[in-house]
Amino acid sequence: MFGIIAAALYFIPPLIKVLIYKFTCDVSAIIGELLGAEKIAGLLRDISTVLALLSSVVLSYGALVVLSTAVTLIIGGGT
Repeated sequence: MFGIIAAALYFIPPLIKVLIYKFTCDVSAIIGELLGAEKIAGLLRDISTVLALLSSVVLSYGALVVLSTAVTLIIGGGT
């Protein structure tokens, strides 16, 4: 049980970091649009999209690790 919780907590810091980067790019894109820098704002929006995909990958990988840890503990008879 504690192994599953530890595995889940292992993926929270990278996920938070990616979400902070995404938020920063979104805010920067809005500021870029307000200042008239459309090309840079478009680039920042694209980077934000890539970061959204990256957060999905990190979340999926974390779920896979938690699931495989749970299956291993169940098969091994551990608690």
